[in-house]
Amino acid sequence: MQVRLAGFNVDISQLNKAGVQYGDLTPETISAAYARISRRPEPIPELRALAAKDVAAARNSNERIIFGLGHASIAEHAVFNFDIMGVSRLILEDLEARRIASFTEKSQRYVKIASDYLIPREFAGTTRENRFRTVADALFASYGELLKRISKYYVETNQAPDIKKARHMAKEDARYVLPLATLAQVGMTINARTLEYMVKALSASALKEARDLAKAVYEPAVRVAPSLVRYTEPSDYDTRIRNAGFPDLPVETMPGNNIRILSATQNGDLNIITALVQRYTGRPVMPESLKLLPKSTLVGFLKAILKDIQRFDPLPREFEHAVITFQAVISSSAFAQLKRHRMISLTAGPYSPDLGHTMPPVIQAAGAEDVFTKAIDLSTSAWREFQQTGRAADYVLTNAARRTVIGTMNLREAYHLARLRMDKYAQWDIRNFSFDLVDKIRGIYPLSSVLLTGKDGFDEKYNETFKK
Repeated sequence: MQVRLAGFNVDISQLNKAGVQYGDLTPETISAAYARISRRPEPIPELRALAAKDVAAARNSNERIIFGLGHASIAEHAVFNFDIMGVSRLILEDLEARRIASFTEKSQRYVKIASDYLIPREFAGTTRENRFRTVADALFASYGELLKRISKYYVETNQAPDIKKARHMAKEDARYVLPLATLAQVGMTINARTLEYMVKALSASALKEARDLAKAVYEPAVRVAPSLVRYTEPSDYDTRIRNAGFPDLPVETMPGNNIRILSATQNGDLNIITALVQRYTGRPVMPESLKLLPKSTLVGFLKAILKDIQRFDPLPREFEHAVITFQAVISSSAFAQLKRHRMISLTAGPYSPDLGHTMPPVIQAAGAEDVFTKAIDLSTSAWREFQQTGRAADYVLTNAARRTVIGTMNLREAYHLARLRMDKYAQWDIRNFSFDLVDKIRGIYPLSSVLLTGKDGFDEKYNETFKK
């Protein structure tokens, strides 16, 4: 066996400090070398050396293989790191919609947010700009007032030992009145193939900020790796699927917990057990055969596989053979956490005050409902005024605003969601959502969901299951 480290991402400031002219460096040679593995006999280190020796030839090779022959996965060997700052909280939802990429975002839960917000180009220099500024300033003032009142409540009720701790805790819920125009920052790691898709999608957006962001990430990447990022201009189709208009439809009433199951794999429990049995026996077992077995036998099959599993262990891939599609109405704050589960096929509708708003319970407990209500009313009024600007009106909505989502996920991903979002340290809004969703999943797949719980409840659930 031979394993060699072929490369790794390096901070540009380190290259500068070492006197390296990074403009002469490119990840394209790695892509070109790996592309040749399938058709050349030389060892990989030699292929890399050949590619590095002639960058122009490597680029020609990439263009022929990736765009000529259609082997786009070759572009995935090139990876970029981006510092993205001074963008709105709203546009991050578009940026982070990519499934194969990594994002670490400045959290409004843990960081006190200064009064910094984006003036959308749709408003800048128009008569709407002053109105927008007035609303945004008022929402930040409401945020400050909620911080004070909630902090005081935590101290008075002995939920915090001192005012410093109380202020830290208060950020969790005061942020619900912050506008979606609030400035954010995120660290992004992305391969060239996904970057190309991202630039194309952002370029097709109706929002000017999205199109500006597309250009901002494209230009430095294409300077470094021009052979890997090419098809970034959106077609009419790309624009239409992101900005299609439909007639207004009546808002339907959702269940009390704002979640409903649209569809689920029939016999999902049996599908999972069948796949597990087949993998370990090598025999083509049919679910109908297993269905005839006693429930205790089926549970025994699952226990044989899951015995000794710990709370940080992923479930076997066989759990992907049961799929659930759900519909929910959730707040912007909850969606900001749900979107991080990128293996879920997630379709989000536009924000709309017609879906109501989510008010953190502590706001009412602290006697600050008047502050919250006034902020939401101001935001909603401005949003209705700005409707002719299209999606740009959403910048004045808050983290309390709601949207509809449809998500399709397999049971393995449901376990991941539950472990993280049902845990006692999870934010209450996404935690409530996860508890409600998991409760429905347990009703559909009672056997396979036996350990479906948060990290903090895993040991208890495990012991309860395996001592039966």
